[in-house]
Amino acid sequence: MKYCEEYLLNRDSDDQALGKIDLVQMAQYVTLKSSISYLYPDPICQKALASSESVHAIMFIGKRINDQVGNIAGMDDFKRITVLAERKRDPEDPRRNLMNWLLPTYDTMWRVVQKCFFLEIRYRNQDMEGRKWRLVLKRNIDNIRDPIGAGRGAFEKKIGLDTKADALVVSAKGIVKEALRLYPPSRRVHRQFSDDPAVEPMKADIEKCHHSTLFVGSDPLQFGPERWKELNVQYENMKRNASSQEYGDRDGDEEANHYQERLREKNQVSQ
Repeated sequence: MKYCEEYLLNRDSDDQALGKIDLVQMAQYVTLKSSISYLYPDPICQKALASSESVHAIMFIGKRINDQVGNIAGMDDFKRITVLAERKRDPEDPRRNLMNWLLPTYDTMWRVVQKCFFLEIRYRNQDMEGRKWRLVLKRNIDNIRDPIGAGRGAFEKKIGLDTKADALVVSAKGIVKEALRLYPPSRRVHRQFSDDPAVEPMKADIEKCHHSTLFVGSDPLQFGPERWKELNVQYENMKRNASSQEYGDRDGDEEANHYQERLREKNQVSQ
């Protein structure tokens, strides 16, 4: 929320006069600043990010990245900047080029932020569901800010509207999972595991898997964070079944039966 407020206060003066908000620019700003803050947690970087000058610096960096990504010739600018900043750092070494940390995080995630928080939660769903999701995120932020709050547990805490019909509760974690499922940052992955040119690279269609009815049911293209309540239960059951079957196959004697009996008792107690 803080980064959104920073953008709104420092966006183009013409946009401010017209009451216009560029959702793409705001999503890019929030994602880029969050990415830098997460990847570089050292005190010097955090102090720089907290300064008022950082707002326009982040906007400038985001614009330059957008201008250069996909432009191979233009990427030489990044190479020159990196070499000047630290002569011992080779920007063509993927393990030491800082942009290889920042670019994948920023360039893939800002679209998820835009589509989840601005499109799905704020505009596409104006009914009770959208209101509930917004309330969940607001309460999650309040819990995180609370000095004696739940800390990391706030992200997984299920929150509803405290109504009789509120059978489908959802957590902030469920909302984020659903956004990443519906709008995967990397839609397709190609990996070359051999130096032999005759060996074809391995390919995976992540988006197709995420949108499969086998995975999420009959409405895979709908934004529905509540679905993760059932998916999480199915996943935990699958892990328990796999664990008990593996143990039983390996040793089918009384010890395996005793283990499975203890597992069933534990599940009954937890329920």
